[in-house]
Amino acid sequence: MKKSTERILTTHVGSLPRPDDLVALMFAKAEGEAVDAALLERKTQDAVVEVVARQREVGIDIVSDGEMSKPSYATNVTERLTGFGGTSNLPKLSDILEYPNVAKVWFTDPGVQSLNKNRPACNGPVKSKGIEGAETDITWFRNALELAPPEDAFMTAASPGLVSMFLGNVHYDTEEEFLYAMADAMMPEYQAIIDLRLNSVDGRAVLCDAFNPSSV
Repeated sequence: MKKSTERILTTHVGSLPRPDDLVALMFAKAEGEAVDAALLERKTQDAVVEVVARQREVGIDIVSDGEMSKPSYATNVTERLTGFGGTSNLPKLSDILEYPNVAKVWFTDPGVQSLNKNRPACNGPVKSKGIEGAETDITWFRNALELAPPEDAFMTAASPGLVSMFLGNVHYDTEEEFLYAMADAMMPEYQAIIDLRLNSVDGRAVLCDAFNPSSV
């Protein structure tokens, strides 16, 4: 990550709002509807270019691709890994139970509702299907960066702990086995990002959503 001795460089968490037409295509695909693959690809590439340019326009120094190709930062791994099927239990989200207004917004969000309807669990050995998807994301991001060069850039990839919280496991005997299998399966994608010097393993929400302070 680039450092600055003159000022604090600005950045953000990674995920940014997707265009409505892209979201509609992603939701349709998640629901099993027939989707024009070429149209989805073109909309995604255009969204990456637009989101990188917009970040530069508003003064973001260290930009991301906004996760434009990912309908969910946690569940998109099921398209890149084997071993996921069936239905997963919903995450407990213990920390928001004391805040009903926040909980209402979360559970009534269309994106969350779509995610909950299409949330598989690990029900078989987790292995990488290859890194073609990650390589495509990297290519689109690099093209966008050439059009609007930033101070620096990063790309996210879901951490094993994040995936285990959102998708759950009914195959491995222990959570530890599941996490190690996830780490091994995701390593090629992590390495592809590291090789491009766009390192960011997305571990957010692992503690804040699953940890209940009152249980301590």
